Amino acid sequence: MHQISKIRISKALGFGSLAVLLAVLGACDDESTNDTTSSTSTGTGGSTTSTSGTGGSTSGTGGSTSGCGGGATCTPPAPAHPGVSATVGVVQGTIESTEGGPAGNIPAEVCGTNLCKITTVDAQGVFNENYNQEDNLLDVRLLYGKGKHWVLMGTDMAALPDADFGTINAVPMPAFAAGVPFADGDITQNGVTLTLETCTDVKFPIDVTEPSEQVFRAVMFSPTDGNFPGISASFNFEVMVALAPMPTAICPAAKLTIPNDASWAANAEVEFLLYGTRTFQHWTEYGTWAVLSEGSVSADGNTVSTNDGEGIPDLGLLGVRLK
Repeated sequence: MHQISKIRISKALGFGSLAVLLAVLGACDDESTNDTTSSTSTGTGGSTTSTSGTGGSTSGTGGSTSGCGGGATCTPPAPAHPGVSATVGVVQGTIESTEGGPAGNIPAEVCGTNLCKITTVDAQGVFNENYNQEDNLLDVRLLYGKGKHWVLMGTDMAALPDADFGTINAVPMPAFAAGVPFADGDITQNGVTLTLETCTDVKFPIDVTEPSEQVFRAVMFSPTDGNFPGISASFNFEVMVALAPMPTAICPAAKLTIPNDASWAANAEVEFLLYGTRTFQHWTEYGTWAVLSEGSVSADGNTVSTNDGEGIPDLGLLGVRLK
């Protein structure tokens, strides 16, 4: 198996990223992301690329090519966002870990496609912010977790201008030390396997610059493991899979294989849906779920995999359901 050959970090900021940065300057936590990415390629002798994008508080990536001088081209469809404008007043609630206890100091933001506002969560997992309806936010969502120490999750701001979320839950990510370096072939962490082609291009968020953090980590959980307001029962998800670093672009798309924790029948057809947290060069509309790949249960019923020729081009929070 060939190991990662090079890493190059991009420092440029897109215009939209700069606008968001100025809006929250001085308030960013250690897990905040913007629209610049660092990039690496699997395989030997591969070149590396980096791109910058615009919009929102989460990273966006442009079209990319495989790291060995050609091959796959990965251009996200970038579906249009609804553009619903709203103002925000008081936002409050408590975030608890699914492993018990408060999700103290977890990163959180009230974020639209045009502007983000930091939400301070205290050591007891409590947040109570008054944004005074100062700005119009487009397609506003509450995002929390950020994808380093916690799964990056989000939910609609259903009751505006004020929103009381009560007690909601966050899911911890495995420790960085348990992560697996990206390389071509199968990489498995916590029972979840990504299969990367030789010279796959891997683009990390700008805040994932340390080699110790540029590793694959995964966690599976059930939508019934807690109160996740962004995971509606109407979606019929039976398994959730979080893949980190979140979000990370993979080109060509990687095959994903997970244990059949839902005990679906052998050869049953399934769908893998991604929750959209990108606002630029995105695969999924911001703040919504969309099918990223179809798949099926193995003949022996032990695992569930994405279909050949499809796969996962963007690491993030996935919901899996029967087709």
